[in-house]
Amino acid sequence: MILGCYSFIDSSDEIRFYQRDTRLDNTFMKPMKISAQLLLLNILKDTLITFRADGQIVIYGLSVKDEANRKYRQKYLRLQIFYYKK
Repeated sequence: MILGCYSFIDSSDEIRFYQRDTRLDNTFMKPMKISAQLLLLNILKDTLITFRADGQIVIYGLSVKDEANRKYRQKYLRLQIFYYKK
């Protein structure tokens, strides 16, 4: 499960990754800090597309390793950044 949230502890916006077979608990999540509030996120196969409040559209490539050991690790690869200006 992938979701965007605001961490009051760190005072920052984050994208959080949770495993399917565990509880929605902070001990089981992998956070990724982002520079602005997440307004929209979409996933297509192994690609995560985000639109943030600062007008950036960021495309990430996702991969899972060690699936046999049930240890999930997300690999983030920033592919492209587009700026939207009015």
